[in-house]
Amino acid sequence: MDIIVRFWHNDQVATGYLTLVFIGHAKADDILSAFYQCVEKLKLSKILQISMDGPNVNWKFFENLQADLKKEYSHEALSIGSCGLHILHNSFKYGESSTGWNISEILSSLCWLFKDSPARREDFLMLSTLKKFPLKFCKVRWLENVPAVERAIQIWPDVVSYVQNVEKGVFVTNKNKSYLNIKEATQDKFILVKFHVFLSIVDNKAFLSVLSK
Repeated sequence: MDIIVRFWHNDQVATGYLTLVFIGHAKADDILSAFYQCVEKLKLSKILQISMDGPNVNWKFFENLQADLKKEYSHEALSIGSCGLHILHNSFKYGESSTGWNISEILSSLCWLFKDSPARREDFLMLSTLKKFPLKFCKVRWLENVPAVERAIQIWPDVVSYVQNVEKGVFVTNKNKSYLNIKEATQDKFILVKFHVFLSIVDNKAFLSVLSK
């Protein structure tokens, strides 16, 4: 069990690695006992929130910890789910989904269109000015997709040109789902605006600093 502490320092959130403990197979009481040993130098009265993965034994650990905090300090830690990072990623995921812009599908399709396809890659390089390919889009770590969005913006003129050449019959390719998604996106006059809106959120420095520490 790794113990990482996030705290307020010099007017900003700082993160530090405290220690770890090897406990193997354990019940909730064993985890709680090990946790107390690890944080014995910290003021438990100032605990705001505990982040963790989702196994049931961890929830029992959290329940027991809450009972101790309430008994000893008359307060409880905030409960925002099993993992704070998942909350952030999923909040953005559902926000993006509500727009109906399908940015995630477009960026995923853009990557898969040229992945493991030497013929498409060769055709794309023939007309590409930057000689760069799309980057992988992750549908789990939504707020870490800055490189994928930035690359899509950079190469979009080449993508439009590629689709135009396919439609003219200059390039021959299997018009699979990924291709059809990209073809539809190239017909959206506001797609670059949507990319930039997406990027302005995922490139938020406050989010990135938390995720990278």
